[in-house]
Amino acid sequence: MSRDNCLAGPKYCPNCGKELESYSKKCPKCGYEFK
Repeated sequence: MSRDNCLAGPKYCPNCGKELESYSKKCPKCGYEFK
């Protein structure tokens, strides 16, 4: 059991809250880009 939740889905957009694929670099709903 890994404690690294950064690589485990699901992931949510911090801007609009949409559930994203764990590998997403940009939110398809609001266009937020992950750094």
